[in-house]
Amino acid sequence: ERKVINVYSDGRIRLDSDFVSVEELRGKLEKARSEYEGLGVIVRGDAEGPLQNVASVLGACKQAGVSDLGISVRLARRTTP
Repeated sequence: ERKVINVYSDGRIRLDSDFVSVEELRGKLEKARSEYEGLGVIVRGDAEGPLQNVASVLGACKQAGVSDLGISVRLARRTTP
C-alpha cells in the first residue's frame, strides 16, 4: 500500500488524513520507510497551485529516501472561448 500526499493550491500538504508541513512530511516518511523499506508514495498535485509546492513535496520524499513515487495532477479547468 502506498502513502498518499495531497498538495493543495494554497500550499497545504496532507499525508493520508493529516495536514503536515514539509519538514513533518519528511520526518513521517523517514519513520514509515524505516518500518517498510519499499515504501511507495503517490503525490497528488492541484493544477491551480504553484509547481513549487509539488516540487517541495517531491524533495521531501527524496530526502526521506522514498524512490517509489507516483504523481497525479488534477487538471486545470478549461474555459471555452
